[in-house]
Parts: sequence; structure tokens; C-alpha cells
Amino acid sequence: MLCLIVVCFGFRVIIKRTNVLIRGGKELVKSETLEKVIKDKSRYIPKNTELALWAKSAGRCQICGIKLFENEKFGIETNTSQKAHIFAFSEKGPRYSEDTFEVHSIDNLMLLCYEDHHTIDNNPEQFPVELLQKIKADFEKKVESVIDTIRKKSSVIYYSSSISEFDSSPNTKSELNRALLDANLFSDGNYFPIEIDNQYMSQDEQYFQTQMKALKKKIDRITSSLEEAEVFSVFAIGPQPLLMYLGYLLNDETDIRVFQKFRGGESGWSWLAEQQTNTFRVERLFDYDSSNSAEVSEVNLIISVSAEIAATRIHAVKSEDIPTYELRSAYQGLDAIKSEQDTNDFIRTFRGEAIEQIRQDFPQASIINLFPAMPVSLPVRIGMNYLKNVDVEWRMYNQHGEAGFVCALSIKGGNENE
Repeated sequence: MLCLIVVCFGFRVIIKRTNVLIRGGKELVKSETLEKVIKDKSRYIPKNTELALWAKSAGRCQICGIKLFENEKFGIETNTSQKAHIFAFSEKGPRYSEDTFEVHSIDNLMLLCYEDHHTIDNNPEQFPVELLQKIKADFEKKVESVIDTIRKKSSVIYYSSSISEFDSSPNTKSELNRALLDANLFSDGNYFPIEIDNQYMSQDEQYFQTQMKALKKKIDRITSSLEEAEVFSVFAIGPQPLLMYLGYLLNDETDIRVFQKFRGGESGWSWLAEQQTNTFRVERLFDYDSSNSAEVSEVNLIISVSAEIAATRIHAVKSEDIPTYELRSAYQGLDAIKSEQDTNDFIRTFRGEAIEQIRQDFPQASIINLFPAMPVSLPVRIGMNYLKNVDVEWRMYNQHGEAGFVCALSIKGGNENE
């Protein structure tokens, strides 16, 4: 004996089937539940699907491109859109298929104006499924490509070492995403954290050797990703020599954007301004004499941006006889760099004026000693701009407590010296 119990929940049917068997005078009951989903015959299109369709079509008819959110003739905001099915909703509709169950899926819907909706449904032989699918796909791809030209996709490197206020918590990642959007970028979903354990916190010679080796390994692992990304955005905090070394490893061969961390407020990594807010200049801190320029093998370059570095501090570790230049900003402080334009102008001054002036004054010099005080975005940019086949050796000095400046690392002709 077979007993069926049918329970309906909307458009989902639960069938309870019970078999009663008689064996040897005893009843054996076998029960099983079958679940069957029948086709939803409702004309209701889910709100999320409708909104997604509007987004994919940018609020325009996917055939003629007319705006569907306003009456252009009268300039009145209105909604004139119609949701057209590629495979028909009903059996008597155009392009109906027995195999079509998800008739209200976004892949089966087009956003159209009344005229084009009327045309394709009244002329199904001229507008078969394959043609409408192609029209829809081409239009949505065009919308996406237009948006992509405005806002590029970016992978992200975030690096922290020793002085870090930085972590990989969701709060930090949300700051990075906000900074990308504010810079007219958006994440492609690829995040590469470079967070290195600090075995040596004193920032002595051993510390920098350890950090450089670990950093190089990390960058080597993502080299292929660097080459494939449309844009790479760098968010980095650490001792300035290591930030320069990070930039040196990345170099300037791909589209890399370097961001600045701001303290306090809600800015996080977002630029505080769009236009240039600071200026930079280069000065000689010595009396230049071209007659002995060939005898000079090294020079000093002080970089005073976030703070003033007195020349007397440099002379404590390097002879006063070594020619010293200074690249300084008109305004100094932790917020001396407020915009990406500021970083661009700094690099133009560093490369086009400071390095070029040194090359012209002392063509035989083989070492440039860098003494930096600058916001974290600038040493990364400096490292990126090192020309491995052109530049002489750059030695980056680091403030090491009461010991003053000590040489942390150097880069030379494509080889880093640890």
C-alpha cells in the first residue's frame, strides 16, 4: 500500500511517500521523503536581480543605449525601463524553451526601452536567443570597459617592519580599500602582506641584513603577480633604509602607486589633497671649486622634509671635507607630503636637480651618502627611481639612537650590499 502526503511551501513541493508492506502477517513500514522543486511561475523578478541588471547596463537600454532613468525630451526623472526575457517567461511567449527554468536570472534578462522590447518580442525570428545574448554581453562588456578606463584595478602590497602602526586586520584592509577608491582605483582582490618578524629590534647592522634578505624573498615570490597586475599599490611603514630597499626591489618598470600613511583623524592612507601643496629645492652647503672636482669620490645628500637635519649631525660621522648638498621642502613636518603630486614633484627635484647636480659637479664621485628625514612614501619612491645601469652607489644612513647616523645599507649597479 502506498500513501502520499503532499505539503506545499510556496513553489517548493515536499512529497512524503510511505510504503506499507505485509510480510508474515506483520506490517513493515518504509517511509521516505522526496523533495521536488517545480518551476516558479511568478512574474516577480527579485529586487537584487533587478538592481544588478540596472548596474550592468548603466541605466540604459541594452540595444539602443537610450537613458531609462529620465525623459530626455522634458528633462524629467522617471523610470521607463522594461525587463525583457531572452528565453520567454510563458509557453506562448517568443523564444520559449522547456529547458529554461531560471527565467528570472540576470543572464536571461535584458534592460530595454519599450520600443526595443516590443520589437524583439514581435519579431523573434529576427532576434533569436543567440543574437540577444551577444547584444547583452557586448553592451555589458562595453559598460565595464568604460568604467575600467576611469578607475583601474589594483593589486596591493602592504609592508610593515619594526616601527609599525600597521596590521593586517580587517580594519586596516578597509583603510587600504578606501585609499584606493579615493585615488580612483579599486582592488582586484590580490593582497600581498609583507610582515616580517623582527628578531633584531635595535636596528643595528644585523637587523638590516636580516630584514633585507627576508624582504627580497617576499618580493621574489610575487614577481609574476607584479608583472600581471594592471596597477600595484604600495602601503609601507618601516625604517627609511628598508623602505628605499623595497622601492629598489620594485623598481619603476610597472605602474606602481605609493601611498602615504597619515596620523590621526580619519584619513588613514587616503591623500589629504589632490593638488601639490609643497615645493622643494636643492642647495650646496659648501663653496664649489671645479678645479678639484675630479678628486672627490663621495658626496653627502641631506633630505630634510619631515624634519630639519643639521649639517653638524652629518659631520659627526662623515668628514667636513666631503661636499654636502641638501634637498629641503618649503614646509617641513610629518604632513609635509599631502598629495601624490607632492611625491611626484619631490622625485622630480631629487632626480632632476639633486642627483643631476651632483653628477655635473663631481663626475668622478662613486658614492652618494643619503641622510633622510622624510615621510614614508618618499624613500620608497627614491628606491624605485634608482637606475641600476646608470647610478653610482647610494648609501642610506639611519638615525640610530644616541649613536647618531649609521650606514644601514647600500645599493650599487643592480647589487645590494648588506
